[in-house]
Amino acid sequence: LDYAKNGGALLAIGAATSGLFKQHLGVTFNGESAMEQTYVYSREMQGWLGGVWQDVTPTSARCVGVRYPNSDTRKNSKCAATVAKVGKGTIAAIYGPLGDVFSRSHNPSIRNFLGDVVSQIFQPMVHLSGPPCVDLVLRRKDNKLMVHLINTVGKYWAPNNNVPDYIPPVGPLEVKVQLRKQPSKVSLLPADVKISSKWNKGELRMKVPKLEIHNVIVIE
Repeated sequence: LDYAKNGGALLAIGAATSGLFKQHLGVTFNGESAMEQTYVYSREMQGWLGGVWQDVTPTSARCVGVRYPNSDTRKNSKCAATVAKVGKGTIAAIYGPLGDVFSRSHNPSIRNFLGDVVSQIFQPMVHLSGPPCVDLVLRRKDNKLMVHLINTVGKYWAPNNNVPDYIPPVGPLEVKVQLRKQPSKVSLLPADVKISSKWNKGELRMKVPKLEIHNVIVIE
């Protein structure tokens, strides 16, 4: 709570976790949490997200995500996620088992739903435009900013089928980084070649034509 009140952004996921911040979420808890059949809808995709949910009614909080008891999105919606101001910061909550369900199903609609909520409270330093199979990791080394791009398109989730035999390349990718000053050099490892980049009013835009397995954008 001190972190949030001093300007931080906090996201609580799950009925039990949300309950820890019950007095600060700007909602009324309606009874106890319970098992429910639930579907979420995001970016024209729907996914099952059943499990233990806490029913809430927003008071001072904004509802930033809804859920449905079945695949019919025309009626019986309930608030699934909220955002509330706390001091100088923000507390958001998703009142159901998003992490647990996604770890089993990897349903893209659940990932998109999470992304919609996250975009309400966090402003990332780096933004990637590309397929969701590309992981992005941000690091610093020797006063250089390093953006790691990892192609996971060949990843298998089944425990008895976990060795990919072919990883198709993906691209082109566009990467945007928020920077106060224009960089002196932008290169792409491991080949250490220059890539197309443009800096304008605190934003650096770069294009990576193709990502095979792992590349690193080095910004100096």
